[in-house]
Formats: sequence, C-alpha cells, structure tokens
Amino acid sequence: MITEKKGNYTLIKPDKKNSDFFNYFKKFYHKFKDENIIIDFSDADAIKNEEIFLFSPIIEDHNNNGKSFIIVLDRSNFNDLAEDIFAVPTLKEAEDVVNFEDIERDLGI
Repeated sequence: MITEKKGNYTLIKPDKKNSDFFNYFKKFYHKFKDENIIIDFSDADAIKNEEIFLFSPIIEDHNNNGKSFIIVLDRSNFNDLAEDIFAVPTLKEAEDVVNFEDIERDLGI
C-alpha cells in the first residue's frame, strides 16, 4: 500500500504486491481515520465491484465522522456501485470533491 499525505487528504494506492488490498487497508485504517481519504484504483488491474463493496461500512463510518472517503476508478459506469460509495474517474475530480465537502462541513451544510 502506497500512502502520501497531500494538503487536506491522504492518497492511498494499492501496491502490486498486495493481492488482498482491503484487509491490508483495514489493518492500517486507524492511521488515516481522522483524515480525508482518496483511494486511487485507477492503475489497479480489473478491480471488481465486490472488492469495492467491502469498503462500504468503513466509508459510512468515515463520512459519519465528518471526513471524506473518495474512490478513483478508471471506468465509465458507476451505476453498479452502492449509494454510499463516492467514486470518480480521475484524481483531480476526487480532490475537487474533498475540497467541496470540506467547504460544506465548514458552512454546516
């Protein structure tokens, strides 16, 4: 797992060596739970929806704690994802969502 602190979020990318990224991420989640998180799967080979769905409970808790959790996926159709999973096609869009959600929280929206 590759992590990089960037401004108001932490960028996390799966490492090619990790075949079970979700369990590895879950093991280290406590280090990032108080930060906005962007997980970038854009370089991941054929990530399945079932693998993304595993993040749903963590995403829900993370959002309830007032932090953003955005997933970057290199695909054109996001309709098959669960409602609580915020996925976008590019890192730039993920950064924009984090910034927008920070503004909303600051304004109490």
